[in-house]
Amino acid sequence: MDNIWSVFLHEHTIVKDKKTIWVKRYSFYMGVMPEYDIKTDWRFCAVKDRRKESVFLGICETTFPVKFPLTLKDGTILPEIENQIKYDDEKMY
Repeated sequence: MDNIWSVFLHEHTIVKDKKTIWVKRYSFYMGVMPEYDIKTDWRFCAVKDRRKESVFLGICETTFPVKFPLTLKDGTILPEIENQIKYDDEKMY
């Protein structure tokens, strides 16, 4: 059960080259997360002009670093997000 993860899609803004841009990122939370209220939980709720409401994509079994494409438990295949900016390259908000 150690390699079971809940997968979410987050879309938020970053500042790059003095411009604010929207980026997408998969986020992994250990275990099977119970049904959270995405509208109110601070990890998933929308923040005006900074972050869109997160989307729960499903459950997967994986190790890190994650290898894409990634297959979720329900058979959905997640491709790698093109041009994904790494945490080291960005200034969030």
